Amino acid sequence: MAALNLSSSCKYEKYEARPAPRCDLRRNSTIEIQDGAFSYMRPCSFLDLRDGKIETILDNAFEGQDQLERLHLDNNSISTMETNAFFGLRKLIRLTLGNNSISDVKQNVFLPLENCQCVVLSDNQITKVRDNMVLGLGDLMFLHLEANQIARVEKNGLHGLTSLYELVLSWNPLGVIEPGAFHDLTSLYILRLVATHLKTLDSALFEDLRRPLELTLSNPRLGSTPWNCQAMCWLKAEETDHKVEWYDDHYGVRKPECISGVKWDDLTCGDPPPATGMF
Repeated sequence: MAALNLSSSCKYEKYEARPAPRCDLRRNSTIEIQDGAFSYMRPCSFLDLRDGKIETILDNAFEGQDQLERLHLDNNSISTMETNAFFGLRKLIRLTLGNNSISDVKQNVFLPLENCQCVVLSDNQITKVRDNMVLGLGDLMFLHLEANQIARVEKNGLHGLTSLYELVLSWNPLGVIEPGAFHDLTSLYILRLVATHLKTLDSALFEDLRRPLELTLSNPRLGSTPWNCQAMCWLKAEETDHKVEWYDDHYGVRKPECISGVKWDDLTCGDPPPATGMF
C-alpha cells in the first residue's frame, strides 16, 4: 500500500490571509488514509486531496487538523468512510466528495461537522437518502446529491437540516420522497429535481417551508423524463394561476403547492412560452 506523500506535493501557501496554510496533495497514490495520517503535518485551512487513488478513510484520519476549513476529496475511488473519519474537524466549512464510489454513508459520519455549510456528494453510487444520513449538519446550507443512484428519500433522511438553502437531487432515478422528508427544511429556497423519475409531488412535502421555493423540475430536451415528447414542457396555464418562470432549458415555479398531485404526464408540450419568460 502506498504511503501518503506529505512532502514533495505539499505546498504551504497563504489562504485568505489566514494563519494556517493551504496544502496541495493532489494526485497522491495512497489508497487508505489511516488514523493520524496528518497528525505530524503543519495544520492547514485548505487540504486538497483530489485526483488520487484513495479508497478508504479510517477513523481519526484527520487528527491534528482542527484548523481545517476546506477539504476536497473529489475524483478518487472512495467507497468507505469509517464513522469517525472526520472526527475533530469542527471548523470545516466545505467538504467535497464528488466523483467517487460511495454507495452508503454511515450514520453519524458527519456528526463532527457542526459548522459545515456545504457538502458535495455528487457523482457517486448512493442508492437512497436513508434515515439520519446527514445527522449533525445543522448549519449546512448546500447539499449536492446529483448524479447518484438515489431512488428514495426516506422520512428522516434529511433530518436536522434546518439551515439548508439549496438541495440538488437531479439526475437520479428518484421515484419516492417519503412524507415528512422535508419537514426540517424550513430554510429551503432552491430545490433541483431535474431528470428524476418522479411523477407527482405532494404539497404536504412543502408545508413547513418558511419562504417561497425555487423549484426546478426537469429538462425534457435531454430525455430521462416521464414525458413522451421531446419538446419543451411547462405546466398548463389552467392548472394554476401562479407564475411559471422560464429558463433556457427548464422551468421552475415559486410556489410548489400549485402542482400538488399534477401528473407530469399531464404537462403541456409545444413551443416555448412568450419572450417575457412567464405566463
